Amino acid sequence: MIQFGIRFFLILVLTFVVHEAAHALAGLAMGFPVEIGLNHVRPVGAVPPDATQAMLISAAGPAVTVAIALIALATMRNSVTGFLIILAAFLCRAMASVVSLWNANDEMRISESLGIGAWTLPIAVTLLLGVLVWLAAKGKPFAARHWRVLYYSGSLGLAAVVGADMVLPRLTIG
Repeated sequence: MIQFGIRFFLILVLTFVVHEAAHALAGLAMGFPVEIGLNHVRPVGAVPPDATQAMLISAAGPAVTVAIALIALATMRNSVTGFLIILAAFLCRAMASVVSLWNANDEMRISESLGIGAWTLPIAVTLLLGVLVWLAAKGKPFAARHWRVLYYSGSLGLAAVVGADMVLPRLTIG
């Protein structure tokens, strides 16, 4: 059971790393130097991105997170690891939506830029990933102890990412 929790913790942290790497690669591909933290990426430099570039940089992280969840569902449908990957993607975006109550997340910034209502994309992405979690969980023989381990390891993973982002040094590349 401990290995199950450790596996989910690591998958969750890796989900955040890949999500932020997608933002960084998008910014770098457009020629912007970026500051990278464990839970944030932002373009830096004398010339800020225009609205379209900012939207593309914001979209890169959620797009990759959703793509990874879809790939996991398609290729690992009966796998516990596939389920954990999808659950990590869901938690990553669901918690980002919660944080949007005081600091707009990627999807909220895009929704506002598109003029479709601030909560449209955060809710849509979270619901989509929630459906993927439900599809991936169907038929899995999880007992209450599995769900408890997922809750504790997921809580620790989220806390580790947010806490580490506050204390680890930022890296600027480009």
